[in-house]
Amino acid sequence: MLWYTSYFLLYLRWRSKKIYKQQKNLHTPVEIKWDSESIEFMNESGHANMKWSDFSKHKESDDLLMLYHSDVIFNFIPKSSFHSEEDIANFKSNFCHIGH
Repeated sequence: MLWYTSYFLLYLRWRSKKIYKQQKNLHTPVEIKWDSESIEFMNESGHANMKWSDFSKHKESDDLLMLYHSDVIFNFIPKSSFHSEEDIANFKSNFCHIGH
């Protein structure tokens, strides 16, 4: 039980902070545009345009929307970055294309 607790409370927290420091593109703002076919992520480092169907799944928390490329790689979008609940609903309407 001590190992399990140490792993989740100490190691994963430390590892996440280390990876965040290493991956500089996580430190810059990202602009997102979408339509019914695809979603585009843009920042000063470049851009990526992905079809909704290229994502394997999606998840939602109270504060985040997460788009999974695989079981361990995902993009997260803070709900606070949307202007309204209507914008969030519009964005989520494309989730029906995920995994198809």
